[in-house]
Amino acid sequence: MPVVDFSSLVESVSSCSAKAWLTRMIAHGLVEAGNVDGAVNIVSAFPDAAWRLNFLSELSLLLTDRGDCENSLRVLRDAKYDDAILEILLDVWNFERVEEILKEFAIDGERVKRAVKSFGDCRLLDWLGFLVEAGRVGEALETARGFEEDHYRLWGLIAVMGALAKVGDERFKEVLDEVSDAADSLSGKDYDGVMAGAAVRLASVGKGELALNMAHNIADGYTLAFTLINCLPYLEENLLENTVNETLDVAAKLSMELRGEVLINLFYTLLDASEKKKTLLERIMGSIPEPTKSLMQVYYAKRLSEHGDETFKEFYYEGMKTLRKTAGKVRSSIAEALVEFAPKEATDDLIKFIKEIPDTKEQNSLLLKLSLLKSSTEETEDALKIARNITTREDKSKALYKLVCVTHNKDFENALNIANEIPDRSWRERAFSYLFASALGKGEFREDLFGKVMAGLASIDEGEAQDILTPMIISLATAGRKELEYVVNQISKLDYLNPLRKALPPLIAGDVENALRVAREESSGFVKPLLLSAIAVKASQARTFSPKKILDEARREVKRLKDEYGKSYALTVISFASAIITGVKSALESLLEENILNFEETLEVLVRLASIRQVDDLIKFIQNFKPELKRLVLLRIITSTYLKGCKSASEKVLDTLIFHEPAFIPLLIGMFESFEDLEFIQKLVEIYENKAQILSFLGSTYAFKGEAEKAKESFQKALEEFSKIPPGDTRRLDNLYILIANMIISADESYLDFAKKFLQEDEFELFSQFLKASNYASKDEIEKVREIFQSIKSRHASNDILRTMTLVAGRMKGENSRVLLKEIFETKETEALHDLISSTFVRFIRIGGDIKTAVEFIEKNWPEDKRILPITAQYFFLTRKRDKFKKIFENMSYHNKVSTIEVIAPLEVAHSPEELAELTKEMPPSTKDKALASIAEEHMRNRRIEDTLNTLSKITSKDNYNQALKNTFLTLLEKLAKE
Repeated sequence: MPVVDFSSLVESVSSCSAKAWLTRMIAHGLVEAGNVDGAVNIVSAFPDAAWRLNFLSELSLLLTDRGDCENSLRVLRDAKYDDAILEILLDVWNFERVEEILKEFAIDGERVKRAVKSFGDCRLLDWLGFLVEAGRVGEALETARGFEEDHYRLWGLIAVMGALAKVGDERFKEVLDEVSDAADSLSGKDYDGVMAGAAVRLASVGKGELALNMAHNIADGYTLAFTLINCLPYLEENLLENTVNETLDVAAKLSMELRGEVLINLFYTLLDASEKKKTLLERIMGSIPEPTKSLMQVYYAKRLSEHGDETFKEFYYEGMKTLRKTAGKVRSSIAEALVEFAPKEATDDLIKFIKEIPDTKEQNSLLLKLSLLKSSTEETEDALKIARNITTREDKSKALYKLVCVTHNKDFENALNIANEIPDRSWRERAFSYLFASALGKGEFREDLFGKVMAGLASIDEGEAQDILTPMIISLATAGRKELEYVVNQISKLDYLNPLRKALPPLIAGDVENALRVAREESSGFVKPLLLSAIAVKASQARTFSPKKILDEARREVKRLKDEYGKSYALTVISFASAIITGVKSALESLLEENILNFEETLEVLVRLASIRQVDDLIKFIQNFKPELKRLVLLRIITSTYLKGCKSASEKVLDTLIFHEPAFIPLLIGMFESFEDLEFIQKLVEIYENKAQILSFLGSTYAFKGEAEKAKESFQKALEEFSKIPPGDTRRLDNLYILIANMIISADESYLDFAKKFLQEDEFELFSQFLKASNYASKDEIEKVREIFQSIKSRHASNDILRTMTLVAGRMKGENSRVLLKEIFETKETEALHDLISSTFVRFIRIGGDIKTAVEFIEKNWPEDKRILPITAQYFFLTRKRDKFKKIFENMSYHNKVSTIEVIAPLEVAHSPEELAELTKEMPPSTKDKALASIAEEHMRNRRIEDTLNTLSKITSKDNYNQALKNTFLTLLEKLAKE
C-alpha cells in the first residue's frame, strides 16, 4: 500500500482552523496505530508553539486513557522546559514513580514557585507535596515559605503538610501549627478558606479527628457545613454519624436557600446502600423540604435498586406520589432530574411522567436525555424504543446516532439499520462516518459508506464537515490509507473564506447582484446567513432586491445549522441587519417575543445600534424593559458608546439614564473623572442633586489636569454645598471622605483657610491631618506620615479612609510607599474594599505612585484575583497614558498579562495591530485567537478585505473562528449602515 505523506497533507490545508483539526485527527490516528513517534512529528510541524503544546497534551491524555503511561510521558519530553508542562502533567500523570518524574522533567522548588506565580494557579502547589514524597522535604518547605504572597505561602504549606502526613512523617504537626499561626493574620473569609483547605487535606490522608478539629475553627456556617461534607468521604466509620449530625445542626441555622443546598450535597455525598449510611440518609431526607425530599427518595431508590434491595419500591412510589402533583416548570425540572436518577425498573413509569408534560418540545428534550442515558448504560432496547417515540427531527437523530455508536461492535448490521433510520442528513452522515471507521478498524473498507459521506460534503461547510469526518479521518490515518488525501482535498474546498473572497469586494462596491449570486451558489453552512445579512443591508440601500426576502432566506439557512453556537452567532448578525433595515422597534420586538437570542447577544445588538446613531429609537424601545433590566442596558450602552468615542450617542443615553435612574450617577461620575472629561462632569453638575459630591469630582478633575485655580474654585463651591448637609445626617460623613480624598490631590495648604469656614472642628482636623500627611509623603518623611495615619485609624475605621491613605502613599518613593501600603492594608477590615482595589490603585498611580510598587503589591496581596490588574491597566490604556500602561504590563505576571490582553485587544487594535500581535506572541492559543479576531475587525472597519480574510484564516480554534466571523460581519454591517 502506498505510504501517505501526512506532513504534506496537513500543509496543503490553508485555514489554520482546519489545519489544527487535521493535525489533531491524524496524530490521534497514528497513536491508535501505535506510531507514537509519527504522531509527535506531525504535531511538532505545527507552526505555533502554544498550540503544539496543546496538541501534545491531548496526545498524552489519549495515551493515559489507553493505559500507556510510558508513552504518555514520552510525548511531553520535548516540552519539558516549558513551565506549562507542570499543569499538563497534573492532568495526565497517574502520580506513581514520583522521583523519576521530578528528575525527568527537571522539576524543583524554584521551578514550581516560578510556575505558580506565572500562571496564578494554586493547583501547581501540589508539586511541593510530590517533592515531599520524593524525600525532598527541606526543598519543599523552603519553597513554600519563600512565597511573599500569603495566599501561595499558606496553600503551599498545606500541600507540604498533607504530603508529610501521607508518608507518616510526624513533622506534619509542626507545619500544621505554622499554618494555623500564619492564618490568624487573615481576614475572616480568607481564614475560613485556609482552615477548610487544611481540614479536607488532613481528612484525605487519614487524619480524620485532626481534620474535624481544624474545621471547628471555621466561623462561617455555610463554609463549615461544606468543609464537613467534603471531609465525609475520607472519615473513619466511627466519625461518620457525629459529623453528619453536626452538619445537620449547622445547616439548621442557615437561611432556607443555603440550608437546602447543604442538605442536598450532604445527601449526595453519603448516597450509598450500606446499612450504616441508610440510617443517616433517611434522617437527612427527613430534613429536606418538598418537592426536593421526594426527589431524593427517588434517587435513593435507584441506589437501593442497584444493590438488589427490594425496599427501593417503597421509596420510589412514595416519592413519585408527591412529584406527580407538580406542574409547569417545576414538573419539567423534576423530570429532568429524574432522567438520571430513576431506577432502571421504573423506565416506563418515567416515560409516562415525562409525557404528562404539555410542552412537546420539553417532552422531546427529556426523552432524548433518557435515551442517551440508556444508550450509555447499554440498555439499548429501551434506548431505541424511547428514541423512536421522539417526534422532533433533531432530537430523534441525536438519540439514534448515539445508539449507532453503542451497538456497532456487537451488531454492525443492526447499527447500520439504525443509522438509516436517522431523519436528519447531517447526523445520518456522522453515523455513516462512524460506521466506516468501525469497519476499517476491523480491516474492511466500506466503499458504500465512504461514498455516502463524500457525497454529502457538497452541501455543507467546513465546520460541519469536521464534525462528520472526525472518525473517518482518524481511521484512515490509523490504517495509512491513500483515500485520506482525497478527503483532505475535499475539505480544502469547503473553506469558509473562499466564497467571502468572491462576494465581499463586489458587495462593498455596490454590486448586490453578483454578491448575491456567490452567496447562493458558492457559500454554505454558517457563513451563508452572515453573507446574506450583509447583502440584505446593502440591498436596502440599492433598492434593487427585497432585503426582507434575503433576510428570510438567511433565517432559513440558520435552521439548517447543527452547531448551537453557530446558530446563535448567525442570529445575532441577522437581528442586527434586521434592525438596520426595518428599524429598531419592529426588529427587536420580534427578537424578544420569539426569545431568539440570549441576554448578552441582545445587548450586543443594542450596543452596536447605539454606535450607528439609532439612539432615539433605541431609547424609546428600552423604555418598555423592566426597571432592573433597563438600568443594566442603559448603563452598558453608555459605557460602550463612551469608550468607542460616540459622544453624541452616549450623551443622549446619559440624559435618559439621569432622568430615569439618578442612582447610577455616582458610577458615571467615576468614569468621567477618570477620563478627565470636564464637559460631561459639568453636565452632571447642573442636574445631580448631590452638589457637594459632583463639585468635588469636578475639582479633582481640574487638579489632575494641573488647573490649580479652577480646582480650588470647585472645591470651595463643594464645601459650601457640603455645609448645607445637617450634622448627624449619614450623607455628611460619606461626602466628607470623598471631599478629603479629592482635595488632597492638590495638596494645597491654602485650602485650610477656606475649609475651616465650612467644616466642623473634628472634620477640619481630619482634613488638616491628611493634608499634612500628603505633604510629608511628598518629602518622603515616612515616620511622620505613619504617625498621622495611626492617629487617623484609631478614630476612623472606614474603607474610604483607607483609600485616601493609599492616595497619600502614592506621593512617596518606592520602598517607603511599599511599607505604607502594607500597613494600610494589613487590617482585616479591608475585605469589603476588595471590589474597589482597581480604582484605588488607578488613583495611586495617577497621583504619581510608583507603578512597579503598585503591581507587585496587588499581585502579592490578591494573587488569585485575575481582574484587579487588568482593569487597572485598562484605565491607562483607554485614557491614552500608554507609557504608564506599558510599565504596568511589563511588571505583571504572565496570567495577568493574558487577562489584560483579552480586555484591551478590541481597543489596542485601533491604535496598532502590529503592536497587539507582538504583545500576544507568547500568549496562550485562545488569547492569540482573540487578538487576531480584533485585528480582523479593524481591517474590516478600514475595508481592507484581503487583510481581513487573511487574518481570519490564522485563527486556530473553531469556536474562536466562528465568533470572529460573527464580529467581523457585525462590524461590516455597522460600516454599511453608516453609508
